[in-house]
Amino acid sequence: MSKAKVDIAIACSASQHSQWTGNILGVLLQEQARGIEFGQIMMVSSAMPDFNKSNIAGGYINGGFANPEEKGRNLRTDANRVKASGRFLSGMPDLNWKADWVFWIDDDTTVPVDVITRLLALDKVAVAGLYFNPLPPKNPIAYIRNKTGIGYHAFYDYPWGTLTQVDSVGMGCTLVHRSVYEKIMAEHEIFVRPDGSLWPVHKSRVFNTNDPYLSKQPPAITELVVNGWACHRVTKPGEDDHRSWPFYAMEYGRTEDHYFWELAASVGIRPWVDTTITCGHVKPQTMEYADYKEFLNDGKVSNSRG
Repeated sequence: MSKAKVDIAIACSASQHSQWTGNILGVLLQEQARGIEFGQIMMVSSAMPDFNKSNIAGGYINGGFANPEEKGRNLRTDANRVKASGRFLSGMPDLNWKADWVFWIDDDTTVPVDVITRLLALDKVAVAGLYFNPLPPKNPIAYIRNKTGIGYHAFYDYPWGTLTQVDSVGMGCTLVHRSVYEKIMAEHEIFVRPDGSLWPVHKSRVFNTNDPYLSKQPPAITELVVNGWACHRVTKPGEDDHRSWPFYAMEYGRTEDHYFWELAASVGIRPWVDTTITCGHVKPQTMEYADYKEFLNDGKVSNSRG
């Protein structure tokens, strides 16, 4: 049996908690001893409010080294996760390395020492362990789509000891196979919106029409609402547009992980959660599984489903 080939993608801030550093180093060393082969270790900015200006380690941006003066979206969580995904997919040709899996971890999650081995053994293309919000409502960072299809509710009061499919998970303890990214790319087209951002659209949702109303709109009109549908005037990326494929984006009130799992859902892939794999979530204090259960048992959480 060949060794599993795994890249590591770490969402990190300017500095890590000492508990996290020791934990992840111990995990990688012990997993390597179990036979897992590691290649790239990629670090991405974890700044949710976009004030953190750290980059991927090495300053890799848009296929080259970063301009020290460059600011904006290239320094944000979603854009940097995109870069890490691109590096995972391209591998390291000079070293003849291309991983089959990428394991995402955040610098504020502490994971079991055998976490990657256990996730690999589940034989799922997208699978995660659980960690919990340390602040009220102290929810698991795993979500189910609301019945309306709009928005999510947290995976409260889940059945412990199960492998359960959900609609979205955080990227703090998540293993994703290369095929997930490749399937998303194969079934989507990329467009450029009026604000310059890249926009992946499933090929089944791309239509060409000779509607006279739309064709008569002046070029200066870039956005319309027609019969309740938002319409953007889009273009195809130019040959000199070397931005990585936009797997992650923070927009419309969603974090970049929701955006990724919605792309995956459009190609028939939903993530699984192994509820026996529980992680610490290091904030001002560590949030463990026992803390979550205590909060739940105190009756402070409504278990109603949206």
